[in-house]
Amino acid sequence: MKNGTREARREAAHVSKDDRTNTVDQVEPLNAGLRKSRRRIQLVWICLLLLAALTVGTAYIPLGAGNMALNILIAAIKVALIGTFFMHLAAPQLVPRMVCAIAATMLVVMFALSGVDYYTRDGNGGEPPRMSHP
Repeated sequence: MKNGTREARREAAHVSKDDRTNTVDQVEPLNAGLRKSRRRIQLVWICLLLLAALTVGTAYIPLGAGNMALNILIAAIKVALIGTFFMHLAAPQLVPRMVCAIAATMLVVMFALSGVDYYTRDGNGGEPPRMSHP
């Protein structure tokens, strides 16, 4: 039994030069793919930093009610970038998308329950109590 194992090790250790060349040829496309992926992630990171700076910049621009709408739009763009590139929601696997959908559904349910609690807590339907004038 030991002899068979030793022979297998010897055969595995004696790799021909052609086999080594094929392995090196297979690594080159992998490195190119990693470089491309790293470049994409860096570009997304720069976009996120620019959008964060834009959000801070809009705080100093008097747009009235448009300021809130603009900041929500910027936040939605940042969410889309993060979900697509960092959370791999664009990948063909179903599990990350299912987890994200369940989390979003639970968030909506929690906001709805909080809103119902707020509007039904005092019995006035969310209206402030009336002030009596002396």
